[in-house]
Amino acid sequence: MFLRRLALALAASAALHVSADYDNFPVKSVNMGAADPITLYKAHLSEDLGVFDAHPVYGFEASDGGLVVCGKSLESEGGKQEGFAFKFSATGRFKFAWTSGVAGKQDSVIACLQLPDGGDIILVGHREVGSVSYRSITKVTLATLAEVWTATDFGDKPNKHGAWESIALTPDGQHVLIGGLYKRDTNGDFDFRSYGNTGGKAIVAKMPVTALTSSTPPTSESLTWTKVWGSRGTAKAVRPFLNGNIGVMLWSEGEEGTFDKATAVDLLDETGSSVWSAAVNLGDTHGEGTEMAVALDGSALLVTGHDGCDANDQALAETMCGKLTKVSATDGAVLWSRPYGSCVTYSSGVFSSWSCGTDLIKNECWGVLPMSDGGYVMSCGSGIETCEGLSGGKKANCNAGTGDLRPDAVPRKEEIWQSLVIRVDADGILQYQRVDQHREPGEPALGKKKWEAASSASEFVAKMAGGDMFFVNDEQDGVGLMKLEDSIATSSPSSSSPLPPPSPSPPPPSPAPPPPNLADPPSLSPPPQKVKLSKPKMSNGFKEKKQAKFHLGVNDGVLDKEITIKDGEKNTDAWYSAKVKKDSAQKIGVVTIHPPADDKNIEKFLEGYQVFVSKKAGDISSKNAVRCGGPYKASKINKGPVQSKCNTVSKEKHKYVTIVRTGKDKLGFAEVVVELA
Repeated sequence: MFLRRLALALAASAALHVSADYDNFPVKSVNMGAADPITLYKAHLSEDLGVFDAHPVYGFEASDGGLVVCGKSLESEGGKQEGFAFKFSATGRFKFAWTSGVAGKQDSVIACLQLPDGGDIILVGHREVGSVSYRSITKVTLATLAEVWTATDFGDKPNKHGAWESIALTPDGQHVLIGGLYKRDTNGDFDFRSYGNTGGKAIVAKMPVTALTSSTPPTSESLTWTKVWGSRGTAKAVRPFLNGNIGVMLWSEGEEGTFDKATAVDLLDETGSSVWSAAVNLGDTHGEGTEMAVALDGSALLVTGHDGCDANDQALAETMCGKLTKVSATDGAVLWSRPYGSCVTYSSGVFSSWSCGTDLIKNECWGVLPMSDGGYVMSCGSGIETCEGLSGGKKANCNAGTGDLRPDAVPRKEEIWQSLVIRVDADGILQYQRVDQHREPGEPALGKKKWEAASSASEFVAKMAGGDMFFVNDEQDGVGLMKLEDSIATSSPSSSSPLPPPSPSPPPPSPAPPPPNLADPPSLSPPPQKVKLSKPKMSNGFKEKKQAKFHLGVNDGVLDKEITIKDGEKNTDAWYSAKVKKDSAQKIGVVTIHPPADDKNIEKFLEGYQVFVSKKAGDISSKNAVRCGGPYKASKINKGPVQSKCNTVSKEKHKYVTIVRTGKDKLGFAEVVVELA
């Protein structure tokens, strides 16, 4: 796509010194030389979060840079489930908590998201009131997680219980899609995601965002439409396509002879009508489906989960591998389905053999994320689930924690899991897998005296504004926050501009034009008009104001002086901002910082910068301010120009670009290029 480039001299945001204490397990890891590095790994005990036995299952990076995690805990040991949401700073510091506070009744939060334009946070799940478990939606504030309202009026009633399991925003930000179950005849064992499965009748609904931004809770009357699958148990995942279509992953209780129906996918149009003739069963091919994503080019659905490593090999009948299955969005055909795991030996990136010597270790995957290089990342756990029911040598190995008999494998007993992150290319070929556990700062590292095994498992993975990955981890009695830098990203199609899925069409007349190249998609909008940057502004209190006046149009060389806030100034967020001259229909696209090649102070003055777009200069905190990228580490900046893709979050009303270094009083200059979408 042709883009008009505009340059200005700006500076960058707060140095981010993160905690990343962890142990990696080389025997179970593959191709670590190519692995995305861990840049943050922090864990919080349940008691420090104010809950008992926290089990996080979902999360995301908020527009203010904070990390939000949701899931379920227990009111007490052996007590009822209680839903929670926690908010942490970008560096993993615990800030705020929300719990349902409904004593003696079971409830949970199964998924969560943030409303557009820096809006509030929405938590979906179920809540028991009286003797009925209701589908529930709770709104809490972004700033402090204070509850605004909880909605339970979606038609559930005695002996017809329900729960919402999934929620997603449509690409235009005007609607949410929610999926789950209703008409369940029993009110008990409401378990979801990695702690179980619950079924009734599967249902998906579409609701306008205005029903959620309202000061009053929504009801069933707020739903635009609903779609029901009477023979399916629940809609575990609902994911939108750019063209308005909707992918749905369905789950049902698999019985003998019907296991193929345990996992299925279906495709709807934006009105809720079926696109395919029927849902496509994947149980025999894929096993248990746990989460789903849409390929960035819109051509396929990606289902993750787990199953036996090779259904055709009796020797592997009791093994369990993480799975990834790619399904064509055109007709539901399975393009490929591949197994992965910590006990797997790969040949050219594809499963070759099970190498642990026992089948005790299970590999279970719970999240999948499309990446800008066209590949996918999965969040998984690997470990021995239980020794119950075993006998003989198998029981002895289990009790000893020797599920992996390979040389140098570290023993790990039952229920002591490991985080397993798997990255593959567009064809499911393994790029790397890394197996890790969190380690508290100051504790002995793996191989040292008094080292201890601690349970870690990756439950969900979300894309961050700067392109890196945020993993929600279930830690030993607590919540883990793990960030990985995307070091493999290439110039493949951007996540901001996936093509709509292909649909059958008549062949073109002869001579036929060449097919489109998905690696270089055609422009979906007219070329932008020439624009200018104007009204440069900066935070109060800077010295060197003359040199800091942006020097619009500077394309060669950079200013060589850092900027310092004067002593005593209250504003310690050093920032620059400039107005982008554009028409009302255009959006700010990409902001790129070009660090000076000879600058020896990048780590000191440029590390950690963040990019915001908003309606006003310097605005990084109002509901109109949206963060496009950052904080960026020196290692990323040193590699060359760093792009922040604002076109996925910016709106037409956003006119200003702001580069900010929060909580710091020094900045260094760098050339910044702004492009329109």
